[in-house]
Amino acid sequence: METVFDHNITEEEWNCICGLDKELYLKVVDEDSARLHLAFLYYRRSNDKPIYI
Repeated sequence: METVFDHNITEEEWNCICGLDKELYLKVVDEDSARLHLAFLYYRRSNDKPIYI
């Protein structure tokens, strides 16, 4: 299962998303929650920088 930890998440980003200990998170997270956290990570990243079309 892919998680935010596969996407070079920073400590600040992690604290905004969940903040649990990484090992605990990996033990308890389900696939739907992991996908939600990935979506939030990229949503947050896209809003920290200007978007050019």
